[in-house]
Amino acid sequence: MALKISLTVLLFFTQIAFAKKLPELATKQDVSNIRYLTRDGKYTYYQRRSGDLLLGTNFNVSEILKSDMGTQYYIASSSSSQWIVISQQNNYQQSLDPRLEAKIFRAKKGESSTIEIGRGLNSEVQLDGNWVSFYSPFTRVITIKSLENTQIGFNIQTPTKLNPFFFPDVSMADEQNIFYVDMNEKGESALIKFTRVDGKSKVIFKPEGINRRLELCSGFGKTYLGAFPYQQLDGASEIWEISADKGLTKPIYTSSLPDIGQMVCDHTEGKIFFSKAFKLGKAIRHDIYSLETKDSKLEAISDLRYATSLINFDGLLLIPYQSKFYVPLDQKQVGAKESLSIELKEDK
Repeated sequence: MALKISLTVLLFFTQIAFAKKLPELATKQDVSNIRYLTRDGKYTYYQRRSGDLLLGTNFNVSEILKSDMGTQYYIASSSSSQWIVISQQNNYQQSLDPRLEAKIFRAKKGESSTIEIGRGLNSEVQLDGNWVSFYSPFTRVITIKSLENTQIGFNIQTPTKLNPFFFPDVSMADEQNIFYVDMNEKGESALIKFTRVDGKSKVIFKPEGINRRLELCSGFGKTYLGAFPYQQLDGASEIWEISADKGLTKPIYTSSLPDIGQMVCDHTEGKIFFSKAFKLGKAIRHDIYSLETKDSKLEAISDLRYATSLINFDGLLLIPYQSKFYVPLDQKQVGAKESLSIELKEDK
């Protein structure tokens, strides 16, 4: 999902909200240092201020990568995959260039050995964590590689002129058909399908105007497109299912309110989780909702009022908020609380 170059995209608010019902994730490590953890609590990946990335397994700690102070790490994976993808971005605090590329590594879950597989930004796992995609802003090339055999892969040359502030969202429908979002020099977004067999790209959908951010999301063999407004004071929101054969179907969700999105589609089959706008008096607030893809049923699973993003860590859905991670309200929707091996504590 674009652009999650760190743990997630966070929006900051000055208002105070109260999470009286949501249990908080309790960890031995400061949650701001955690880069990935498994649902059973067996593996925790975290970074140190020194620039090191470490793996904690029960009472053992091993070094995964070592770098300079100020280095930032981002880890992408899937609960169904044995692989993790690590992005190592040096000089993160010193560089003002948004095109600063990261070194990208592959590793097996629970193992400390890594191999470098490329350099770029916006690294995301694809097709149940068996492939990886990343983007070079200098060459405007999307690289896609197999994680099982990193010698297998291909490139997609995006047509848009250089834009240092835009990184294409990518989603593989299958190994032959790839969707990605591009933006032209006018700031207009478009959904494009790349066909691997002939190397051709075709525009599938182009929204009207420039106040529409397109966001891709995939899981359980399905791919979805969300259209959300850049300006949160105005604009409608929509979500469609898309396929390699039919393109966009009719919308499975529409709203006249300015949702934030940040969709998660690979957690529960038949459900999309996202940050949805709602009215509280005359004000617009946001919480995390689940959307049934079959009947478009909506249900709120947080009560924060300012929930703007969410993370899927190995099948554990978490809501980052004010330097804490919260677990959603309805445990039946997102995995029974009793099945978690990770400690939870009630927020008083």
